[in-house]
Amino acid sequence: MGGSNRLRSNGFPRYTAHRRMEYDTSMPAQNAVKVRYLPDGAFREGREAGWRKTCLSIDLPGPKDGFSRGALVEIECGSMLYLGEVQQSTESGFTASVENSVDLHKLASIQDAWA
Repeated sequence: MGGSNRLRSNGFPRYTAHRRMEYDTSMPAQNAVKVRYLPDGAFREGREAGWRKTCLSIDLPGPKDGFSRGALVEIECGSMLYLGEVQQSTESGFTASVENSVDLHKLASIQDAWA
């Protein structure tokens, strides 16, 4: 079934709902992501290292300044935007508990309708 299992009949990806939140499970591991700590951190390039329930692990090269435990983060991953809190910071990156998610395609459709 491979890739056909990832798309609904309308051509949009399937998502897993967990506590009323959508997680894009169709993305292969190690996708490029953009991350920043809130409220004023600059975007940095990283790699998705995987999900464990509601926690997303990110491999982030270079210094981890601003990504310490308790920091609020924004993670742009494919068509999804995740907001969460850093639970663990390591030499290779960090793990964030995702609290909110926004499907950027759905958001664009809403913005177009209200424009």
